[in-house]
Amino acid sequence: MPTVAIVDGVRIMIFPFDHEPPHVHAFGADFRLKLAIAEASVLEVRGVIGPAMLRRLQGWMMARRAKLNELWIDAAAGRPIGKATE
Repeated sequence: MPTVAIVDGVRIMIFPFDHEPPHVHAFGADFRLKLAIAEASVLEVRGVIGPAMLRRLQGWMMARRAKLNELWIDAAAGRPIGKATE
């Protein structure tokens, strides 16, 4: 489970060989999310996330959408992936 970034204490991960659609997993203290890379929409939520934190994560993703998509492609192919913070 490679961590591609930590955003405001939330660990953002992309799992190797994960299923479509391209997405990231976000792990916070009180929640777990799956967010689609294309539009940063919520695919799944477990626990409770505040609306401000959700908007922050979605904004961060939208600003890095191209990089996250590249990392997803590498992970889906089983290649090592880097960070999304460059």
